[in-house]
Amino acid sequence: MIDKDLAVVRSVCFAKENPVDEGKNKPVYIYWSDSLFSSERLAAVLKQGRIEVKDQEALDLFIKRYEKDRTLLAASGKALLSWNDLLKLFAEK
Repeated sequence: MIDKDLAVVRSVCFAKENPVDEGKNKPVYIYWSDSLFSSERLAAVLKQGRIEVKDQEALDLFIKRYEKDRTLLAASGKALLSWNDLLKLFAEK
């Protein structure tokens, strides 16, 4: 089991990393878990400049969390691209 604080740290760490750089030549898999005690759901796969949605609800929840974490990081002086800008950048790769 993962404690809640560790889950938040992992979420913030994902937001700090740039999946665009990692996704140049390989797919990026986006997972969502509804709680610390439930299995992950494959939300989407980013590959070849496109997003393939596997679970729209999971992806919507992931994006909402990404934007929340982006706001938290901005409060600490760290700027991140919005989800839409991140997707546009990924599409250019």
